[in-house]
Amino acid sequence: MKIILITAVLGFLLNTSRADDRIWYPADVKINGQPVRLILDTGSDRWVMLLSPAARLLGLQITNVYADSQAYEMTEPCYFTISNITYRDQIPVLDMPNAAYYSTSNRFDGFIGWPTISNDVFQIDAEARSMRFLDRVPEETSNWMKFPIVPSCNTLHLVMPRQGGGQAVIFVDTGADKGFELSPKMWQAWKADHPNAPLALHSYFIASGPAVAEEALTRELAFGPLIITNTLIKEATPADEILGFLRHDATFGVGALKRLDFIVDGKQGVAYLRPKKMPPTPYNYNRSGMVAAPRDMQSNDLIAHVADGSPAYEAGIRTGDILLKRDQIDYTNWRTDPAMWSAKRVDEYPAETKFDYTLKRGTNIFKTTVVLRDYLSPQ
Repeated sequence: MKIILITAVLGFLLNTSRADDRIWYPADVKINGQPVRLILDTGSDRWVMLLSPAARLLGLQITNVYADSQAYEMTEPCYFTISNITYRDQIPVLDMPNAAYYSTSNRFDGFIGWPTISNDVFQIDAEARSMRFLDRVPEETSNWMKFPIVPSCNTLHLVMPRQGGGQAVIFVDTGADKGFELSPKMWQAWKADHPNAPLALHSYFIASGPAVAEEALTRELAFGPLIITNTLIKEATPADEILGFLRHDATFGVGALKRLDFIVDGKQGVAYLRPKKMPPTPYNYNRSGMVAAPRDMQSNDLIAHVADGSPAYEAGIRTGDILLKRDQIDYTNWRTDPAMWSAKRVDEYPAETKFDYTLKRGTNIFKTTVVLRDYLSPQ
């Protein structure tokens, strides 16, 4: 249980989905007769999953289940009602800290996964954080691009033409606030074509541990005939390529879907996409150019990673420095300090915000001030 808790802390510190990037599941859902609020997660292979705080508030007993030497948590058998159809079963539980999702009235209780809706027709409006079920595919989609859904897959994947020939597989993950996340091969090709592009960094937790990757703004991004303009793109770690349970070339998260009109016809196994031409909403990214993450799950030190030419770099911070404090937040106790649950991430602050950092380099401790600014520019 300790390992699970540390995993949850890292997920919250490094990359937790923001409230404004949740797509709410529209149908009424009840567990043992009590209403629950669920978000849509096409990147989940489970029919439904509860967060542990929600399971406790519902009065459900949680037990550990062991399979193939792996332990995971399940509720006791309960009644799950969706669209007036009731089932009785155990529900998987994702262990998460209370404050991460229960500090606001805009909380969610769990996820509806791709298997639940894979045979439905629905439209996602990522800007409005909504989905709606449709009786049929609208006639207006006759001018949209049409791509097949990978069949017999427990998460949502699309097949698109690959630049230069062949087919690309796109993982659509509405449970993530990612923009367009490119495979390492695609990312390196983009960087080679844009050698002077300014880069930001993002960090997050994956199954193998903490990860740090790059991101940039691009004026145009092409997936065969699908061309998206003015968007944030990110580098995927090698492990991310298979997190959707099928190796893929890129991931479309909620940030990507904000740049697309998107309708799924699960009955026919196709998706309809149309790029939006309107200007994008302002992007959230780490305007300091620095992220800090432990070397591995056993490490207590948070190691700085700094992008060249970024505000953090200009303030004298270098990759390898150890983060001790940001203003009054003591990061040496990140594993145990309850304040970590509610600490805002740097990418939630606007340009011109100032932070005083205390860091350690070798045996020397030093302080510096970082002023956030919008230093990314579309390439």
